[in-house]
Amino acid sequence: MSSWLINDGLPYNVIQSRHFKSMMQAATGRSDFTVLAASTYNDILDAHYDNFCKAVASLLQVEHETLLGLPFLNLMHDTWTNVSKDGVVGASIAFIDRSWHPRHIALLATAKNDGHESMEVKELIDEKCSERFGLCVESMVKFTISDTAPAAKKISKEFDTTLPSDCVMHVLNLCILYGLGLRDNWKMKMPEGDSSAKKRRTLVTPGGALPKGAELVKKVRKLNNYFTTTNRITRLEEVQKFFQYPILRAKVDAEVRVASTVSVFQRTIVNFKAFEKYFERCDPDDDPSVFKSLSDDDWKLMVELEAVLNNISHLALVEIQ
Repeated sequence: MSSWLINDGLPYNVIQSRHFKSMMQAATGRSDFTVLAASTYNDILDAHYDNFCKAVASLLQVEHETLLGLPFLNLMHDTWTNVSKDGVVGASIAFIDRSWHPRHIALLATAKNDGHESMEVKELIDEKCSERFGLCVESMVKFTISDTAPAAKKISKEFDTTLPSDCVMHVLNLCILYGLGLRDNWKMKMPEGDSSAKKRRTLVTPGGALPKGAELVKKVRKLNNYFTTTNRITRLEEVQKFFQYPILRAKVDAEVRVASTVSVFQRTIVNFKAFEKYFERCDPDDDPSVFKSLSDDDWKLMVELEAVLNNISHLALVEIQ
């Protein structure tokens, strides 16, 4: 049971329900079946984590020695705030080992609620990695990879002996920006057949501009931002319960993470019927135009953009965290 929870990344409370216990009693044929105690599970989890830290430390030490002490790691770092409003610092590493196998290992996810000042974050990563793995990870880092946010780039600069290598996140984000129509690629080009003319600013994005995409993003954000007050959140949930729709709140995306816009599309598509029923009988102080502004063509375009960009956005969202 503990192996199942740990290997699948499931929380302990999954096995605390009465129905889970009944299922296990039926599966084992034992009416006296008891669920793993929380204290026992925590001890097992701690032992697994200790073994993980030792294995990672041994692997990195061997790889570092194989390369004669030269730096070889890609360090990926990020800072974010979770649903409980806790500040989190995360770090993971990627490298190709001596057998030419790619490795990607999560090293750190720790709370930091006293701000995300770049030097403090860098020192926290160094301190925690030294404490948990007994290694100076900074001496092994060749490249740093961060999100495209300025604060994340600033942290990368604190690793002054490394080379910033932000192309992974930048390329992914550019693909999403182009796909959503939020950005276009322009280039100064000479008009064909007229050598005397001056260079002109020319759109060179493959497929051309997509102004409808940018307009759609604004409409979808406006619709979801409408459901941020306690009263509207409660009423939307009542509609979802009454019609037995999924109980999902409207989602507000972080504009600094362009990939989260695709997540907003996904949530909005699932909530379409709930929004529709909500505005069929809305209160006098409601503004149904936030929903009616989205035409049938807009909803079709939203589905198409989500389908095209889903995999890319998933890569961008999980690359660091």
